[in-house]
Formats: sequence, C-alpha cells, structure tokens
Amino acid sequence: MLFEKPGGGHFLSDPHQAGRASRVRLLEVAYGRLVDVHDVDEQGTPSVLPVLRDVAIGEHVLSNGAGLVLETSPITGRTRLVVERPRAAPDEGQGTFVTLLAEATRALGPVVPRGGSGVQPVSLVPRNAVLVLRFDDLLEDGPEAREGLRALVRLVGGYPPDVPLPARVVFDPSHGGIAEGAFHSTRVLVDFTVSEEEALELPYFVPVNPAGVPPSSERSPLASAAVHLPTELDPTRGRFARLTNLAGRGLLVEGPVDPATGDLVRAFRAGNGSDASAGFLLDLAAPRLIGEWDAALDAARDDPDGPAGLGFEVTLRFRTLCRAAPLVGDVVEAGGELYEVRAPGAAPDPGGRVEGLRLLRLAREPLADPALLVGLARLRTPYRDLSAFPLSCWVGFVPPPRFPPHDGVPPDARLTVRFSEPMAAETFRAFDTLRILRGATLGSEVQAGDLVVGAVEADPSLLEFRLAPRLPLANVLSLQYFAELSAGPTGVRDLSGNPLERGFGRVEFFLDGSAAPERNGGFGLRFDGLDELDPPGLADLRGQVSYEGGVLRPRPPLVRSFTVDRFSTLQSTMTPYRFGVQTPLSSLGSKMQAVWRYCDFGFRVRDETYYNLDVIGLSWVPLDGRLLGDFFPLFELRLAHSRHLPDESGNSNSGPLHAASGLPPGPALFEDNVLDDPRGPQVAVHPRGLGYQVRPTDLFVTSRGTTLLPFPWNRTSAPLVSWTWRDTAILAEGGATSTGVPLDVEVGPPHFLDEGVASFALPGEVPSVGLPLLWEVRCFPSSQSLGFNSFEILLPIPGFNTPNFRCFSTGGVDQSGQVVRVEPDLEPFPQGGFNPRSVPPGRRTPLSADNSFYTGQIDTVVRISRAVTVWIGSRSFTPRWVEPVLEPRQQLAGSAIELEFRGARRFAEEAGNAPFDASALDPYGDLPDGQVEFHGDGTWSAQLSSIDGAPFVQVRFTFVNDVEGQITPVLDSFGLAFEER
Repeated sequence: MLFEKPGGGHFLSDPHQAGRASRVRLLEVAYGRLVDVHDVDEQGTPSVLPVLRDVAIGEHVLSNGAGLVLETSPITGRTRLVVERPRAAPDEGQGTFVTLLAEATRALGPVVPRGGSGVQPVSLVPRNAVLVLRFDDLLEDGPEAREGLRALVRLVGGYPPDVPLPARVVFDPSHGGIAEGAFHSTRVLVDFTVSEEEALELPYFVPVNPAGVPPSSERSPLASAAVHLPTELDPTRGRFARLTNLAGRGLLVEGPVDPATGDLVRAFRAGNGSDASAGFLLDLAAPRLIGEWDAALDAARDDPDGPAGLGFEVTLRFRTLCRAAPLVGDVVEAGGELYEVRAPGAAPDPGGRVEGLRLLRLAREPLADPALLVGLARLRTPYRDLSAFPLSCWVGFVPPPRFPPHDGVPPDARLTVRFSEPMAAETFRAFDTLRILRGATLGSEVQAGDLVVGAVEADPSLLEFRLAPRLPLANVLSLQYFAELSAGPTGVRDLSGNPLERGFGRVEFFLDGSAAPERNGGFGLRFDGLDELDPPGLADLRGQVSYEGGVLRPRPPLVRSFTVDRFSTLQSTMTPYRFGVQTPLSSLGSKMQAVWRYCDFGFRVRDETYYNLDVIGLSWVPLDGRLLGDFFPLFELRLAHSRHLPDESGNSNSGPLHAASGLPPGPALFEDNVLDDPRGPQVAVHPRGLGYQVRPTDLFVTSRGTTLLPFPWNRTSAPLVSWTWRDTAILAEGGATSTGVPLDVEVGPPHFLDEGVASFALPGEVPSVGLPLLWEVRCFPSSQSLGFNSFEILLPIPGFNTPNFRCFSTGGVDQSGQVVRVEPDLEPFPQGGFNPRSVPPGRRTPLSADNSFYTGQIDTVVRISRAVTVWIGSRSFTPRWVEPVLEPRQQLAGSAIELEFRGARRFAEEAGNAPFDASALDPYGDLPDGQVEFHGDGTWSAQLSSIDGAPFVQVRFTFVNDVEGQITPVLDSFGLAFEER
C-alpha cells in the first residue's frame, strides 16, 4: 500500500521486523530502470511533483495504453512513470495506482546468487541499470549511515571482480516502513550511472558516469562485476562499519561469500556490445539534438497554480535570432539552476519576448524569492524543423561569435553540439560524422583538403561534444566554413545504438574578419576509397591492408606453420646426409648459425602476403625420427635477418655457381652475419636460463610424414615472444655476394619457380623481404647433458661443401683425447668441431662453415601489417606539422596503430606523378634512387618534429594485432595539419 511519510512524502510498505531482527537477511538482488512516479488528477493531468522518487521498475515496462506512460525528458534525462490513476481513487476494475505500480516494480530482472570467482552461469545486467538490494528489516539509514553507505555496499569489477567501481549508492527513499515515528528504508539502490545533478546531491564524491559499469568481455561468460557487503567488523582490513538494522544487528551470512573477507557477494555479468541494446537497458527512443539559445528573464513571479517556491511565471526574452515558442519539457537554465517549461509558451513577439511562461523548479529546495530568477538565461529545446531561424541555432561555438549565432566566429573557436541523452563517443568522428569543412560548397563532394583537422572531445556526461581544430581556422583566403553533423544509420548514435534521426546537415558560418591572420592547412583521409588526394585518379596508399566499409583493416592474426623438408620444391633435389649432425646439441657446448630463406618455404619474393611475418616457434627434424631424452640447462635461441643469401645453383658437374654467396667461415665474425640495422638487431627469443628439455613425447608428425621436434621457445605458459621476419621497417640491405632476388636457383632449371634473376633486387641491394632468417643456437657445456641426438641435414650439391648454409663452433674430444669445451659467449668466430668418425677420431673439421641444410619448420603469426601513403604536399614552403588525428581515438586493448613520418623537399623531373601514385612505390614506400630529395636522411621517425620544414610528407602506418587476444586494430580516418611559417 501507499503510505505518507512523517514530515511529507509517500512510500510503499515492505514487510519488516520493526528494525529489531537478530540478523538482517538479504532477501533478493534484482535490477531495473530508475524512475520518478507520478499519478494523475481526475482530469487525467499528471501531477507536477512526483509521488515517489527513485523507484526501480522492470526494464521492459513501457507505455502500454492501459494505465502506464513511460517518458524521458529530452533535456534533463530524468525518466518518469505516469500511473494514469489518482493515487487515492478506488479500484473500478482497471486497477488502482498501487496495483498498477506494483506490476511495474515486480517486473525487475533477477540476479541469481553467485560468487565472483566461480564458473557457474551468472545473470546479465545492463550497464546502466540500477541494482535493488532488498532486506527483511528496517535499515539504519541516518545521516552517518548515508554518508558511509558506499563503504558498506561496494561495487567492484574486473576479472575476477575486485577493482572498485564508482556508483551512486543510496537508501531507497520509496520502500520501507515506520519505526519510532520516522520512515526507514528496507532497500539499498546501487545506481550504475551518475548524472551531474545526482553527483552534486550525494554526501560523498562520485564522478559523473553516464555509461555505467564497464562492459564485460565478449569472449567470456564469467562475472565481470559484483556487489560486496561486509558482514563483520575488521579494522585490519579497514572495515570499521557494516550495514545494520535499527537495533545494530548485522547481516546474516547466507549465500555466496568471499572466503577471504567474509563479505556477502552477488556477482553478475555486465552487458557488452554483443548483447541486446549494446549491453544497455532497452531503449526504443532515438536521441535528439538539443539547441541552447541565449535569453534573459526580465520578470518573474510565483505561479498561483504551481507548487509554492517551485512554480513560477516569467517573461522570457530571446537575445539572438534563435527564438521560437517554448515547448512543454523545454528547460530554462537561470542562476545555475534548471527550470522546466510546464505549459506551451506563446510565439515570441518582435522583440523576442514570451510573456507568462510557466516554469517548474527542478531542484527539490524551493526558491525563496522569484526575483532571484531575473537575469541572463539559456533555453534548451529539442531540434525541430523551423525555417524562421538559421540552422546554426543547433550548434554552438566556444568562444561565442561576435554576432550570434554564426557570424564573427573566432578562429580559435570549438564547435559544440548537445544531445538529449548520453551518446556513444566512438561514433563521433572528426572527418565523417561531426566535422568542419573549408572550401566546400553545399552539395559539393568533400576532398581531403576540405577537411579541417581536429579532434572530438566528449563532455563527461556524454551529452555535449566539441570539435577542437588542431590549429586556429585559417582566415586569409576565405572566412566561410561549414559544420556538419551526420544523422541516420551512418551517423552518431546513443549508447544503445539508436541513431540520431534528424540533424541539421551542413551549416554555414563565418569567421571574425577582424581577427589576426591565420595561415595553415591540412588534409584528412577517410578511406572510403583508394583516391582521396590530389592529383585525382591515382591510388593514395599501398600495403598489407584492406578497405572495408570506410575503414582500413590489417591482415587478421592468422597462425600458420611452414615446413621445409626433403619433399619441398628446392630441397627435393638435395641429398640427405645419412649420419645427420649433432651440432649444436653438444654436452661440450656449441655456437651455430644457420639460415632459412623465403623460397625454402615456397614463398615468392614479390608476394606481400608473407611479408612482416612474426615467427613464434621453430622445429627441426631428428635423424630418422628417433630421439633420446636429454636436458640442456643453458640453451639460448636468437633470431635475426642474415646479411648473406646462399644460392645453390649448379650441379655435381659444374659445381656451385655462387660458392661465396652463403655464410663465410672463420675468421669472419659471427656478428658480421647479422644484418646491420638498428630496427633489426639479433634478438634472444629464448633466454638461456630456461634451458631445453628434449623429450620424445614432444615429437609430432606433419601431413607429409616428417617427424619434427620443437625448440623450447614459447613452450611455457609465459607471454608469447615473437620476432618479425621480412620486416619492412628495416631499411638495411644485404646479399652482397648473392645473385640478387629472385635467386638463380629459383629461376633456372629444374625448379623454374620465378622469373628474372635479380629482377626484384640486385646483389648487395637485397632488402629485408628477400633476406634469410638467421637462427643462432648457443648451447652451453653441461655435465647433465648427453648430446647423443642427431638431426637431419640435406646437402645441396653432392661432392661440394658450398655455398654455406651454416657456420659453427662445437666442443669435442681432440686427437690427443683432450676435452675441448666451447663457451658460446666466448666464440667470436666459427672454428668448426671435432669429427669422432675421423681416423684417428677427434680430428678438427676442416670447415667452420658448410652447406649443411637443416630441415624443419617455422610457426608464424600475423602480428604486423604495414601501409604507406604517397607523398602528400602541403602547398607551403616551410610548414610546421602538428599532432595528427587518428580515429578511432583508442584501439581495443592489446592492439595498436603506430605512426612514422618522413619528409621530402622536391622530386626529380623524371619522377613525374610517381611520388603521388601508390602503385609506383615499392613495399617500403620508396621510389628509384635519385628521384626523391629527402628532408634529412630519409629515415622514418615517430617524431613529427623531424619533418618540420618539409613541404612533402609521407606517412607509414604499422598495424599491430593483439595475437593472444585475436584483436585487430582499425583505422577509420587520419588527419594531419600544418601551419605556415
């Protein structure tokens, strides 16, 4: 039933024990939508003030034509439920105020009792819902309890839920009972969202939070949030108080409990983007654009028909061309307070005045004197199609124009727009959905240079958004600009995914002609097509990306393995060595370098599918598939690009045609085999301290019947370690003693895998995509190791020891029986090993580098994808480039987009349009030597200041996938601005 509170107000009675129970039971936890409840008078007019405040109703309770009307103010965002019955009217067969309201409140969504660390199914709760905790007794809800309530009912999140989350935690003002002449609540509300007004009313600080709790992971059904209620006092844990009834009795320990703290726990999964309404409460209403119009209140008096101190009649005067008859639900802001329009206002007179406008004060405290209303004000009203005033009335500028609403805009102004409900910030894009244009006319197609480079800033409430240009708007050539806001399916949306139905389209505004001159420019790429930059008709970008629906996407994080064995095309003509080799797994120590080329795995040098491959595992082939268990406590694996590129062209009659193309023997240094580039040094992917446990149980067989043993790298639960092979960020070149690429062995008989020896790169000019994977093993001496295993190798040309595919130093027993150990860190150059099969045994091998080709496999994942732009002109001789804009502004956790830049001064005449045509660039973004005069040394830099003064800029995008999370970044748009110096 509905009862009156002592001192005013109403409440609904809950069963209770008068605050005297020996223990307080938590009866249920449920979720719903928070509303204020109004009744109607006998004429059906809703009450001015709510009968009940902060009442939770079911998510799916909507206007039903049978006594319930659900309304949300487009200005204040407050939701009210109108029960179309007078609260004191008798039941006439259609339900009373109380029975209809009871139906709405009984429709709350249940939260099943679950702990925060279990694997049982948990309840789904919308991100912006309110949790209702219902108890079986009257709670101690005095001032001290209200102020400390957030410590007694704690909201936490994460995996597992243990990170404090902000929330508005209050005693339910509308459910409870009377004890000792006062009302006391039986419920606690945990409101996930906090408005500006609610934050100000709380006795403790909580940040404004329009979006509620963080979304759960779309890949996990586990709990992502929980409510904790302390049951015992524990000063050591900072628990100095607990939730009690009026008698001071605490909670009964019943249901899921945190074993570490004894807290009662109720866990749940918050909604996410894959759930209905994007994880938020059901929302069928489209957001609306809100105009804010300058006005003044010239007179104010009490409204004789309104609540005392809350209802007023005023004279409103509009101060600009933005003026129209105020609508019911419009809001006037005056003196920092909000007043809602109660009745339709008259059309403004020629002086902009509206007489007798009826307002309702939204603050709960009455205003002592209506005269306090007189002064400057602003009217907030939803978008409506009116031709009587400029479209610019629906936008704002900060600082404001000299001649509102759109003339005399300061060059450093920011464009602002406001909405009726919190909006999804990621849908506001500075080059697509909310943008400023220069040079474009109504109906014209927008070019890259027409887009003003700026960033969108969201107000904490997500109700207001500002577009802040990177530089003041240029005012030398023209004062005319346009603002655009996109509505509809491709425009801005609210948190639930509802699009803005109506917007202003394109709005004209003019800069202040008396402002100081600003000279600057910029461009924006939206990736709606391949050609956005001048000159037209030429592709703007090349690389390992795809254009999909106006965004750039990299290659997915695909995991693949590539095997090189005796059945591979190039290796099928090689001869297996029947004894195999033990190097580098020696108990007396070994240091060995070996190479695998791109063509060994069946790749072609021009196929960019296999550029920027991250290697995450290596395997090799035990001789005849046999393996003995062994252990090497210190074993290190290193990877790098090789400077040398073996080419085994030739046969047993001619011998090797390119004998010197492989790894050189000693006294050449091991370190000299590593490509000399700061971006591509040798990397220890498997630290020596992790060792190598050689286990027959680790053997596996490929589809071609080859038995493989994995190296120990990435064989634990530790985070994945990868290394990028064929890395297009590396600019150093190698292959000085090679034939260039494609290799002679690829082009000539008997393989004919490619055409045009060195047609991609000449000897000594082979880039990283054509250089081999150099893998180095450092196996340290150990008395715990046996070193009896042999591994399969192939010999390219029978009877010849070159070209060299490996170089090594391995310990052994010499001819005098002396044990010779090899400490890998002390081996600067390869010295070979000791042959136990020589006569007499122990003769040092005559070669420290040979043509032993190891068979094996690489495991790869696509972590990196790269793309480069054409050269983009600034039309300025000495520009200063400023911070770029990328959208989306944040990538999903673990993925990233990295930017690098380089500049140019001019191009050779013979280059023609090639600098502006992506199809003329190579995979590194380069043109033939001599066609570009670089600004600086031509290297890429993440520091934008490195290209200050360069009239032309080129941008390299590196897309970094989150391999373990299988997340790829996306690029919706990119902008870069400059100022002329």
